[in-house]
Amino acid sequence: MNDLWSSRLKKYQRQNLKYLRYVLNDHLVLALMFLVGGVGLSYSNWLKGISGTNPILKVLLLVLLMVPLLVGRPVLLLKEADKVFLLPRESSMKDYIKHTKLRSTLLPLIVGLIIVLVSLPMLALTFASVPSIILIVVSILGLMFAKLRFEISSLFVTSNRFILMSILINLLLVAVGLYFSPLVMLIGALSWLSYAVFQSNQQIRTGNLQWLKALQRENSRMNRLYRFFSLFTEVPQITTHIKRRKWADPIVKMIQGSKVSAFRSVYARSLVRSGDYGSQSIRLLVVTTLIAMFSSSVVLKTLIGSLATYLIIVQITPVFEKNEQNIFTTVYPIQKQMRINDFRQILIRLITVCSVIIIVCSSVINFTLSGLMFMCLGQVLVGLIIYWWYIPRYIKKLSL
Repeated sequence: MNDLWSSRLKKYQRQNLKYLRYVLNDHLVLALMFLVGGVGLSYSNWLKGISGTNPILKVLLLVLLMVPLLVGRPVLLLKEADKVFLLPRESSMKDYIKHTKLRSTLLPLIVGLIIVLVSLPMLALTFASVPSIILIVVSILGLMFAKLRFEISSLFVTSNRFILMSILINLLLVAVGLYFSPLVMLIGALSWLSYAVFQSNQQIRTGNLQWLKALQRENSRMNRLYRFFSLFTEVPQITTHIKRRKWADPIVKMIQGSKVSAFRSVYARSLVRSGDYGSQSIRLLVVTTLIAMFSSSVVLKTLIGSLATYLIIVQITPVFEKNEQNIFTTVYPIQKQMRINDFRQILIRLITVCSVIIIVCSSVINFTLSGLMFMCLGQVLVGLIIYWWYIPRYIKKLSL
């Protein structure tokens, strides 16, 4: 098992280093330098104008300090075939899992250190003494390790109640440390860590590895990692899952419209059910609305809003090609031009929805009539460019 873990870890590291060459390119590093410098300057100016007794400081600290207690999953490096070929060695899997503990602490530790460094100025404003800050930092590290122990031990039981309990306990202890006493927080964190070590050791010793749960978590973790790498280069290992989202039925009806159309329904459901199109577009829309909401520049709001609408539509246009590649599409007695018209109707509705959301969110703060007119004009121009220039060229390219 030691040799198996070592070989898989080396392969995992080589693969990550290969993709990190595309992630940490010169352009991104330069952009990050400017971004960190700008955010740091704004953060410094904000700290100069805020008092240590301001209640918003503790709320922000509560949110920031909970971040490292929520991120991070066990690095298992398991494969689908392991549930068959390693089943006779199931008793030795406990030794294999032990190797994951040290490796799994890497990401939470890095995130925790970054969050602590960012939070130190606010902690210094909130707490006058250095020992209080040290107690909170040590408590956060203890709670991180406790949560990770529960994550690993949950692979040997069917229930996940200890993970949910750990999140609630972490939130309670962080609130106690910020609003009541850092010393009480430290005592609670060390007690919770001791219980986590005892409970996890007992569950690992007496339980059996839940193969389906372990494989599902590892596949989910690797898929998130591959999706991040896919933002910079093509990743052949990435997999997508189509699943029914009943809560999104009103969104499907809004996108496809009231008029009954076979392929309009197909396109709408493909956008909602696929993890490739809907989730990425929603994330981009959320980031754009936040930037536009808190920006005071009308030009910046217009440019970012228009660019976001264009990028959202560009991201979802491959759904047409994906459905056209399905051989059963030719079985339906529906001409290609009708399918193209249905797809255009879907895009018109999506452009309208994105434009309305961005314009409304941009007008929440620093509303001006001229800014509203510029935003509307920018969205109309982008819509015309997409409808009359981009979509015809895209469909013509597919027909070649």
